[in-house]
Amino acid sequence: MKNSYYERLDNRHLACLDIVSIDFRLEAYEPHDVRYVITRINVPASWREKGVATRMLTNCCADADEENARCG
Repeated sequence: MKNSYYERLDNRHLACLDIVSIDFRLEAYEPHDVRYVITRINVPASWREKGVATRMLTNCCADADEENARCG
C-alpha cells in the first residue's frame, strides 16, 4: 500500500493524501494485523469542489481493495 497519493494540479499547486499503517500486535487482534488510516487530505483552496480529493480517495480505495487492506 502506498504511503501517500499526490496530484499535481498546475505549476504551483499540489494535492496530497497521506496514509499511515498501524501494526496491531495485541492479543485482541490477529498477529501482524496491519491496518491503514488516512491522516490527511489536502487540496489547495482554489482547487476545492472540483473533484480532486474524490479522485485521490477513489484511487486510494481501489488500491486498498486490490491489496485487501483493512482500515482501523
